[in-house]
Amino acid sequence: RDCFDCNSSNFFFVSSSCFNHDTDSLKIGDRIYVNGQWLGVILYIGETTLGKGEWAGIVLDDASLGKTNGIVRGRCYFQTTDNRGIFCRLTKLTREKILSD
Repeated sequence: RDCFDCNSSNFFFVSSSCFNHDTDSLKIGDRIYVNGQWLGVILYIGETTLGKGEWAGIVLDDASLGKTNGIVRGRCYFQTTDNRGIFCRLTKLTREKILSD
């Protein structure tokens, strides 16, 4: 599982596909696309209580797609209003939009 809704007991699964192998170039403040589709800004990169490895905390431009305010199990990783955020593996992030069929 790669992206989670951190405000409920139900996890929100976005995708199991890998979109990006160059994760070392990503940094806080970058404008990116989640799964090549949802535009946002990286506000956090690092480990979380969601699972092993590095995660990105993203604030999405379209607030209706967000699932978290950046707080997971009482720990604040980033801050946003109105649950505009989402956590994803770095491999889910692209710098360009991916056109769907």
